[in-house]
Amino acid sequence: MDWYEHFFFGGWFKVAEQAKEHTESEVSFLVEVLGLKQGDRVLDVACGIGRHSLELARRGMKVTGVDLNEPSLDSARRVAADEELDIRFVHMDMRAIDYEGAFDAAINMWTSFGFFESEEEDQVVLDRVARALRAGGSFFVDLVNPLWLARYWDPADVQELEDGTLLLQRRSYDVFTGRVEAEWDFVDPDGAREKKSFSHRAYTLPELTRMAELAGFEIAGAWGDFEGAAVGFDARRLMVVARKR
Repeated sequence: MDWYEHFFFGGWFKVAEQAKEHTESEVSFLVEVLGLKQGDRVLDVACGIGRHSLELARRGMKVTGVDLNEPSLDSARRVAADEELDIRFVHMDMRAIDYEGAFDAAINMWTSFGFFESEEEDQVVLDRVARALRAGGSFFVDLVNPLWLARYWDPADVQELEDGTLLLQRRSYDVFTGRVEAEWDFVDPDGAREKKSFSHRAYTLPELTRMAELAGFEIAGAWGDFEGAAVGFDARRLMVVARKR
């Protein structure tokens, strides 16, 4: 079983819930750089628990979220139903996105690109997203910045979550594949433990640009955080807007 088929359960939900406090400001940035307006059709690729999908829908966009993890989708559907939001949440592998010219914009948030074993599979994702967009549509991709990783690399740390759970993180980097490998140990206040691991390809801006161009995109902008900072060694994020030619 590939890591992404079993990672997004259990303790991961605690991390995802804690990230909700940043959602409004992140979506405000998305609306600005993508030029979104009410009624625009947006595809959320690897939408998870739907925190960005839901906020976009609250602002009047017509949103479709796709994800491989059913528990995350169920969580998103419950919130959408409670708030009477018109959103479609679809169980779908991002490599199998089958829409054509159906969306004005697409988003991929929180380092949800680079999961797969080969660059060819990641290229398929870009190709599929490009096909799903109308001509001139834009794709926003939010990744960890490899330049920042190189400068501030920390092989291990401990974080206390809001409910008192300790998250112990250990990381390694494969210089031959460009992949970040990580192990997460969750230790609940009652002593219960849960172990998870993940692996993702940390793409540089030139690499991402090349792949986007192969898919029929051109890079329209790049930023290092949701305040609009430039990409550089001190910017934790690598965020780009790729526009379909």
